[in-house]
Amino acid sequence: MTNAVSPNTGHSFTAPEKIFAAMGASEAARLVASASDLALVIDANGIVIDVSARPDSHFTGVKEDWTGKPWIDTVAADCKHKVEEMLATIAKGDNPDRREINQIVPDGAIIPLSVTLISCGPDGTMIAIGRDLQHIASLQQSLVNAQLNIEREYSHLRQAEMRYRLLFQVASEAMLVVDAETERVIEVNPAAEHIIGETTSRRGTTQLLFSLVDPEDAVVLRAFLAKTSASGQAGQQRLRFLASPEPVMISLSIFRENNKLYYLIRFSGEGDTAPGPSDITARGAMLSVVAKIPDAFVVVDAACTIVSVNPAFLNICEVATDAQALGKPLDTFLGRPGVDVSVLLKNLKEHGSVRRFATICRGGLGGTVEVEVAAVSAPVGDQIWYGFTIREAGRHPRAGNDNPGPATTEAGDNFAALVGRVSLKELVRESTDLIEKRCIEAALNITGGNRASAAEMLGLSRQSLYVKLRRHGIGDDIDGDSDI
Repeated sequence: MTNAVSPNTGHSFTAPEKIFAAMGASEAARLVASASDLALVIDANGIVIDVSARPDSHFTGVKEDWTGKPWIDTVAADCKHKVEEMLATIAKGDNPDRREINQIVPDGAIIPLSVTLISCGPDGTMIAIGRDLQHIASLQQSLVNAQLNIEREYSHLRQAEMRYRLLFQVASEAMLVVDAETERVIEVNPAAEHIIGETTSRRGTTQLLFSLVDPEDAVVLRAFLAKTSASGQAGQQRLRFLASPEPVMISLSIFRENNKLYYLIRFSGEGDTAPGPSDITARGAMLSVVAKIPDAFVVVDAACTIVSVNPAFLNICEVATDAQALGKPLDTFLGRPGVDVSVLLKNLKEHGSVRRFATICRGGLGGTVEVEVAAVSAPVGDQIWYGFTIREAGRHPRAGNDNPGPATTEAGDNFAALVGRVSLKELVRESTDLIEKRCIEAALNITGGNRASAAEMLGLSRQSLYVKLRRHGIGDDIDGDSDI
């Protein structure tokens, strides 16, 4: 056997004749089969005369299909010239370099191979030893796909950053971005330069935010930043900047990017000027009065989520701080869950206000208080807010059927007097009817005669309520009554 190692390799056997001289044909065949995923025995004319393939490879069924065919006909079109070059090199008596060949198996799949062609006899017989590169090709394709995804994501990020910078620069609203940790200004748009000065927008400058503010307002700004950081909610504050002759209103919000916190400061435009001193005084006085009134007061948004409360509300709801109430649904504390607040909101949307709505207030420690509620809706801009005044029911007499008083007592006494005269079954039926009637009357009183809301409060269908109203003789003719 001639030396089968290419002279371009790093090392070759020093005495191949001595090492392989005693090897028989079967041993040589095993050596070739174990060193390859596919081995082709090719004659001097390039015809496949025998095939050896690993049993777990893609070439287990190619022997019958390839035997007797030219080797060049079993490879992909882009590899035919490689086969021709390797056969020509062997014909010259040289050892061809290892080449990558794409073999086409009978089912049409293309399998990449690393092929070494070796001459093994004076009659021109050759052996093509191939190693399967499909797993390497799969890894290469995964790498290419990952690189393409990275490039696409990078392109998207660049486009998003370009859009952000364009909007930031052309926005008419003055804005600046401040690093929350270092408190240095890192971004300023042109609209803000007129307020805080042009030098802060030069590339490479990182001025401290406090160096731009009037020293007398530094403490106010410090407290404002601390409050926003603690609550995470946006707020507003009037400040004086050194480069601006007049104080301006700023709106502060906080956001996170790349695990760092930043402040976004927005300045009010000319059309968003703050109210004058007299307005501020009047509004401050009103807020102080609302905060100190003995009746509980709560403001909710359109989703009925609590946004502001006074101390009396915290007291009646048995909570210690504002944070325990803010952000929670109103029906966490007020009314029967899913009933009373829904009825209140329905009436507020229809009439704009509700008075003396009887319900209960559930405390955070398990206490329950009967209360009366007055509510009003207050549209502000494109949003709507609802305010609720909550008063304990025992603070003033209640009108109408709200006070069952003697009627209930008298009815109880009458039932007690009937014991022994009529059967218990009849007594239970009569008492059930009386209780049902009282509950329906109470529900109608609470909802102001709105039968649809009363049915919802009692957990009845509207038709069932109508049947019970007729049976107990409550109200006027149903068909003539309005449910609105």
